[in-house]
Amino acid sequence: MQVDVRHSPKLENALDLPAAVERAVLAVALEGCTNALRHAPSAPIHLRLRTEADGVELEVENGAPEDKVMLPAAPQGTGRGLAGLSTQVEALGGELTAGPQGDGWRLRARVPLRPAVRIDEARTTLSRKQRQMRRKLILVPAAVAAVLLALPIAAVLGQAALSSLPPAKFANIAVGQPQTVAEAQLPRLEMEAPPAQVGGGDCRHYESTLSPFDRTDVYEVCFEDGHVTSTTTIPAP
Repeated sequence: MQVDVRHSPKLENALDLPAAVERAVLAVALEGCTNALRHAPSAPIHLRLRTEADGVELEVENGAPEDKVMLPAAPQGTGRGLAGLSTQVEALGGELTAGPQGDGWRLRARVPLRPAVRIDEARTTLSRKQRQMRRKLILVPAAVAAVLLALPIAAVLGQAALSSLPPAKFANIAVGQPQTVAEAQLPRLEMEAPPAQVGGGDCRHYESTLSPFDRTDVYEVCFEDGHVTSTTTIPAP
């Protein structure tokens, strides 16, 4: 393992890092070395630590393994994983990158010495976003369920509205009347689940009032040979 430490002469103590920054840098170093030892145990590992007045940068790079097997696109190391490291570094206002470097792999992190966002504020923001996401995961299925429930109710109401025959129009229909004249008084749709037919011929049934859930009197109008043969009021059960 080769270690290269460089720092800015402006810093009185280059390695006197804030605790949160030091933890992040050590986590990156541990993750990078663990990955290298696991996937390329025979390859050299290079650690480069550079400190400036405004931040610290760490690179962990390893060469190709002896058998030249390519490293995985997202190696797993200490158990934190790159996603956990990225969250830790970004919470401090830093940046984490990882990817192939030549035949090997490089993990690079840059963290500012004076984070723009405090750790507790970052955690609060992350917690708030997680709550918002959970709330959306609850509200979206509830909204879908409400729509699915509303559709059959709307269908029932629409069917009832289009199959009700007002008493005044029913009174205008008389036996012997031409079918075309009578049909002009009738609704566009017949009612759902009509009662047993009373008259003969082609009989049609309509609700006497708009009542999708309670059965009311039913009007029956029957036709034969192009004329009205009977009109019957079937009482509600």
